[in-house]
This record gives sequence, structure tokens and C-alpha cells, in this order.
Amino acid sequence: LIMGVGKPACLRGRGGEAHGRWVSQIADRPDMFLSRPLVPCPISTNGARNPAYRAGGSGRSFLVDPDMYAWVARDCTDEWKDPPMAASCLKTKRVLFSGDSHMRVHYNSLLAFACDIPDAAQKSFHTSQCHAPGFWSPCWGATVCLEHNMLGWVDSVLDLSKWDVVVANFGQHCAAGAEHWTLGEYSRYVEAYWGAVAARLRSQDQDPAVSPDRRTRFVWEATHAMVVARDDLIGGSLDWRTNPRLTLFEQHARRVVEKMQAEFGTDRVMYLDAFNLTRPMVEAARGDCGHFKADNIQMALSQLLLNLLCPST
Repeated sequence: LIMGVGKPACLRGRGGEAHGRWVSQIADRPDMFLSRPLVPCPISTNGARNPAYRAGGSGRSFLVDPDMYAWVARDCTDEWKDPPMAASCLKTKRVLFSGDSHMRVHYNSLLAFACDIPDAAQKSFHTSQCHAPGFWSPCWGATVCLEHNMLGWVDSVLDLSKWDVVVANFGQHCAAGAEHWTLGEYSRYVEAYWGAVAARLRSQDQDPAVSPDRRTRFVWEATHAMVVARDDLIGGSLDWRTNPRLTLFEQHARRVVEKMQAEFGTDRVMYLDAFNLTRPMVEAARGDCGHFKADNIQMALSQLLLNLLCPST
């Protein structure tokens, strides 16, 4: 299953969905599981409420260990992009990651893997950053930027002429305690967001100075699942980021993306199903109560993105 023996190569014309599953890399034995549950964020630090507190955690004695599993496509085989191949994919591109701290974690892991740049974006929630690796880097020639954009703002700053690829998402913070968006509010905003993006894509299509091979491609990276199961504790945390709510948010976002794909094609507008990739690992993401930082989870996300941007021929 992991090696994809007997399965054809994945075709990106299917829209880029992560039709896959987690497969154990070892036989069924005790070390497939974590010996203790997720370490929770403390509710207070030095007597003050911890702003990173997430009410939740089931307290189960055994949780699967993400390191024991590999993400594989169900009906086809994605090409494994090793670091030189990943660097080659990025080095000629101008890439903008736009999103929240989940996007920052993905940005960090991809640049560490492909470009040998560890901790590219530090944990500063309201800071946007760029890397244009020097000649010493395998990604020399690339420009890879992270825009802090947790609510999907689209304004004059989004100039598609500056980017070959835009990887974007918003969803988690729309349901957080500071926002409390309903499904209707999120749905209307997603439609307005994609309306603004579509207008820019159409304008680029009508520009005779932009050849078809230079038109910006757009990847919607689905909202990541909530790391801890906290659905019974909404009242105590004042936070609506539950996986049932995020499921509804992402279902609508995906329908809108599919409309965009019908107009612009699946090579121009792509979908990376990070929600269904991360959801099976709820409460199993060791060491961080807010993000899926396990190496296997981040590697799966990076491999899916690289295969979207640079499919095998």
C-alpha cells in the first residue's frame, strides 16, 4: 500500500484532492500508540490565563503515534519528491502562502525540507515574512513568502502579477472566540473572497502581456482540523473551533472552489484536502496543543503540495 505497487500515477486533472488514508508502517504492536495522551496547554501560566489555552483533550490512555503512519493515495501513486526534487520545484517560482499559524507551520516545514531553511517564519502571529534564498540554498532563485492573513482579507495588496502560485486558507480563526462566525457568515465571506480572486484571475486572462504559462495558479489548502477534541467544552473555552463546525465550513469552501475549477480549470485552481488528512490525527499530535507538527503529517502536506505544483510527467 505504501509503495503503491500496481497503482497508476495520480493525475492532477482530478482536481488535486487528497483521496488518501493513513497506513501503518509497522505491524500491529504496542509502539504504534503514544504511551500518554496529548500534553494539554495549561489553563493558566504564572497565575494569568494562558492565551494559548485550548479546553479539551479526552484523557485517553492510548493514542496513535503519527510517526508510525504514512499517508498514501487510495487509487493512484503520488511521486515522492526528495529534497533535491522539491528544491527544483520551488526554485523558479514566486510562491505566496496566505493564512494563519497552521499555514506558518506548513511554510516552515516545506522550506526546511526543500530549501534547508529551518524555522523560516518565527512564531509571531502578526508578522508576514519572505525568503529569497541565496546561492548557497538548494532553492536559490525562488521567492517564498508568508502573509499573515487569518481571516481571508483580499485587497489591493493581492497583486497576482507578483506571484506564480498562491496557497491560501482561512477558517480556523473565523470560528475562534474573537470572531464566532456562523456558517452563514463564513459562507458569504468565502463567496466574496473567491469573487475577488476570480476577478483578478479573469483580468490576468485578458491581459495580452501575460502568456498562459505565466498565469498565476491558486491552491486552496483546506482548513486543518482542530487538534484536540473539545466539542463538549465550548462554553468553558468561548471558542467555536470544533471539528463539526469546521467540517461545515470546509464543505462550503470546497463547493465554491469546485465552481472556480469549472471556470478556470483544475490546473489553475487546485484543492489540497488538509482537513481530511489531519482529522484522523486529532489528539495524536504530540508536543503542540494547537497545530499538527508531527513530521509525518507535515511531510504528507508538503508532498501533496509539491505534487500539485510539479506533477510527474
